Amino acid sequence: MYQITLTRNSIKELKKILKSNPFAGEQIKVFLLALNDEPNPKALLNAKKLKGYKKDMWRWRVGEYRIIAEIIEDQLIIEVIKISNRSKAYKK
Repeated sequence: MYQITLTRNSIKELKKILKSNPFAGEQIKVFLLALNDEPNPKALLNAKKLKGYKKDMWRWRVGEYRIIAEIIEDQLIIEVIKISNRSKAYKK
């Protein structure tokens, strides 16, 4: 089982989503809780490895939003770096 951690920026983004689109915000929260119990989060159908990053970066698609995170295998941690609309998610 992986432990989910959210950066300060991703918490702020989630709060904005909850205000502007409560349904999508709740979907994201439910997904993050389910991801916590997932034995292999990389095998989910909505998971995709991101190219062009030095770290083990992945994204999960939840509706029109993207959750971008780094997976730290040796510590079993998923650090959520960004939660954003698809149009803004991939800008560095």
